[in-house]
Amino acid sequence: MLEIIGYCNSSENGTTKVAIYDARPLLNAQANMIKGGGYEACGPGKNYQNCSLFFGDIENIHDVRKATEKMFALGLMKQKGKQIAREWMMGLDQTQYLQLLSRILSFSNDLLNSMLVD
Repeated sequence: MLEIIGYCNSSENGTTKVAIYDARPLLNAQANMIKGGGYEACGPGKNYQNCSLFFGDIENIHDVRKATEKMFALGLMKQKGKQIAREWMMGLDQTQYLQLLSRILSFSNDLLNSMLVD
């Protein structure tokens, strides 16, 4: 099926590349292989020769939800003085929300850039 999808993406020089974007960290995908899961074997000499595989290094949905909930709770904190501001900034770092958001936006940007036509 991926070969057929590649024909929809064929360029003037006859290449039929398919880009596969997997949001998981590579390490998680590799660990999933032990459980019988895994990911597509892409590239020359592999099962899917016309494909390229990219990982987004984004934690699972439960970690993203927890970080979002922590960020929401932090947003409800009342700001009173420098001590609270310091605690708020420390709390912000502990939520890991900004790190996750950065990875999500970066991965989304990579995906969108791959769809641009030259």
